[in-house]
Amino acid sequence: MNIESLLALPLSSLASLRLSRGDRLGTIVAAACLLEASSVKAGNVHPQANFDNMDYSHFQLSAEVVGKTVDQIMFSPTQIDPSKNITSVGDCILQMAVATKQRVEVNTNLGTLILLGPLLVATQKLAPKIVDEKELQRSVAHVLSNLTTTDSEGVYQSIQVANPGGLGASNQMDVNKQAPTNILEAMRFAQHKDDVAKQWVTNFETVFSLARRLRELVDSQTSTSRNWLEAISLIQIEYLAVNVDSLIARKNSLDLANEVQRRADQLLSIRSTSSSDYHQQWIEFDAFLRADGNRRNPGTTADLLAAALYVTIVCEASFVQVQSEISLERGREVDQ
Repeated sequence: MNIESLLALPLSSLASLRLSRGDRLGTIVAAACLLEASSVKAGNVHPQANFDNMDYSHFQLSAEVVGKTVDQIMFSPTQIDPSKNITSVGDCILQMAVATKQRVEVNTNLGTLILLGPLLVATQKLAPKIVDEKELQRSVAHVLSNLTTTDSEGVYQSIQVANPGGLGASNQMDVNKQAPTNILEAMRFAQHKDDVAKQWVTNFETVFSLARRLRELVDSQTSTSRNWLEAISLIQIEYLAVNVDSLIARKNSLDLANEVQRRADQLLSIRSTSSSDYHQQWIEFDAFLRADGNRRNPGTTADLLAAALYVTIVCEASFVQVQSEISLERGREVDQ
């Protein structure tokens, strides 16, 4: 499937999407971004809910731009020659950020891009081997332990290009000043107030944990009712019930972020007893998050989910391709 075909899918078909290793890496990236944006999540933009300055079409365009940029700067998993130069993390993030800035007038995905950079380079390093979740996380750890000054400069330039709100100024590691020699120093400094930064110093522990949970939720559905969008909507509430969204804390206060967590935990408890009550309480929770000009938007959670979706989809794509090859080989043996 190419990116144009992906974007043309109705939501019902997108919900049951299954890609294979034969699909280009850009399509897999676009699918992860599009699925995250298409799911009905509390407080976020989705097909039925907009912000004053952005709507679902911005996220569709962002998914397209990022996917096509990935295809321009990287080979697809089945075409990579390991002897060729591997794209640097910083350059990967910077090119995706610049392309998004040129085509989309608002910042829709900076956190997602900062998470995707190490994941994409880690995937590229594995090719043409099978992309397995544990192997991918080990590859991410290797990528993060070998970052250079160029990577640091690329990340800082990406943030400056996207110019996100709510970062403020800092006496140390200020993103509007010169990048440090080692980007991990900046990520360690920021990890207590930014869960995207935290992933870089924990080998993407939360992202891979969310990916495993996504796989559990999708696998628990029947093959005929597979629904990514429902799984994403639920895992958002599960995550918010036990974690503070760092964007909410940064834009508002830790007290408000804790209140969001408390309400999400109550909502999750209701779900186990009454689906109708859960639906009504979800609507009220969604309205609470959209108050105050959408300043309570759990945007960091959305970024983490997009990255987790990439992990889940790229690993499943490898598995699907292997199963197809096994079936094809068995068919040839029968014919002989």
